[in-house]
Amino acid sequence: MKHQLQQFFKLTGLLLLTALSFACRKDTPVDEDSEQGTKTPSLMVKGLYVLNEGNWGSNKSSLDYYSYDDGKYTRNIFGTANPTVTLGLGDVGNDVKIYGAKMYVVVNGSNKVEILNASNARQVAKLDINNPRYVTFYKNFAYITSYDGYVAMVDTTSLSTIKTKIMVGNQPEEMAVVGNKLYVANSGGYNYPNYDRTVSVIDLTTNTEIKKIDVAINLHHLKADKYGDVYVTSRGDYADVTSSLYVIDTKTDAVKKNFNIPVSDFWINEDDAYLFLTATVLQSQHT
Repeated sequence: MKHQLQQFFKLTGLLLLTALSFACRKDTPVDEDSEQGTKTPSLMVKGLYVLNEGNWGSNKSSLDYYSYDDGKYTRNIFGTANPTVTLGLGDVGNDVKIYGAKMYVVVNGSNKVEILNASNARQVAKLDINNPRYVTFYKNFAYITSYDGYVAMVDTTSLSTIKTKIMVGNQPEEMAVVGNKLYVANSGGYNYPNYDRTVSVIDLTTNTEIKKIDVAINLHHLKADKYGDVYVTSRGDYADVTSSLYVIDTKTDAVKKNFNIPVSDFWINEDDAYLFLTATVLQSQHT
């Protein structure tokens, strides 16, 4: 970023997963008075969907909806819109994204990706993918990581079949597209203490892995900024090796910075980054 992550604010007493933002904005109050499953949003309503993971093994993942128009927060939109779907949304909702007129919901524990009408959350199709994690898009294709060590490539017009499986590293996580390349964070999360430590680079003109970039162990979240840099988090080993945030220059496909801060997750919007930290930051850092 041109002015990326210019200052980390001094924080004390920070709890796990407390959000640190680099922009000021007033929050909109949420009205939670609407009853569970009372309505589905219409095409004319503007708002946001909220994917709830649910406890692992409990089959309680759910999709909620917040309307910007009236401030109503409606729970269990998927269940209301799809009453005949057995077991509802499923077990462990992991990712959700809207692409065109469709919404893709990755349900990790249920080994599926639900493809919904983005205007009303009604099911359009369902993809069976073992241990899916995240989804992203490029032109007419959806790319979905599977902990089986591949990225599934799915035609967004046919929806029902996997066009190809692109082999990457161990237990791949989040992805980002920069130009005609797809960057994939490999975690190796099932291989303690021998974690993967690479980011796979996929050429989207041939849909093949062309290289691996050595970064750090147990990679997880990965996002690109508008200047061609890719940011990726490492979860460390949960003991001696701490988590951190790294930057990859996609022109050279090399790591150019380690921020040395324990970032759990983050979001990038224009020149601002919003970070979720996993420990207290005791002093300011400047870049």
